[in-house]
Amino acid sequence: MKLYPRHSRLWLVLNRLNIFLEKNASKSKGVLLDIGGENTPYIELFRPHIKKYICLNLKKVNNSADENIVGDAMKLPFKNNSIDTVLSTQVLEHLKDPQKAIDEIFRVLKKGGVCILSTNMAWINHAVPDDYYRYTESGLKYLFRNFSKKKTYSLGGYILTLFQFVVLLTKPLPFFIKNPINFVLNSIGNFLDKKIRINKLSPITAIIAKK
Repeated sequence: MKLYPRHSRLWLVLNRLNIFLEKNASKSKGVLLDIGGENTPYIELFRPHIKKYICLNLKKVNNSADENIVGDAMKLPFKNNSIDTVLSTQVLEHLKDPQKAIDEIFRVLKKGGVCILSTNMAWINHAVPDDYYRYTESGLKYLFRNFSKKKTYSLGGYILTLFQFVVLLTKPLPFFIKNPINFVLNSIGNFLDKKIRINKLSPITAIIAKK
């Protein structure tokens, strides 16, 4: 895991997300728009495949993107058919009108352009009060129904979700106690989830959709 150590409370879910993005980064091309990627944590995965990395957030930020733009995901400040790739990780659940955001992504993407998006299915309430929705694979397919091709993914199954919620409970503990506990729980949860995969419950759902 490049972003978080194994003893992190978020390692299980972010490890799965990182693997998913690393595997599919080659589907990106040209101008990439990262919606809500404030710290551009996955930029190095996409750099080899694109020409320009644009990051859009609600406020001005400093990161490693080629260009930073202040804007709203539900009203993207780009012309029709002007973007080759859209990336959005763990943002959709924070948007009041998710369909409007997906329609905006469809509008700005060029024909044949690709959207790579992940969001929460089973997760704690966070970023209060701006945390509105949770998404199944069927829900994502419906939101992306205007796209010509789409494939959804469950990033982790029932067992991983269970272990993730247990690890989250260690937050109040001192680091010298919770770090080794988290390391063990993360390792066991990761191993068991690969051996016994039940996809009916997942912390993260994702979609790759082509216009």
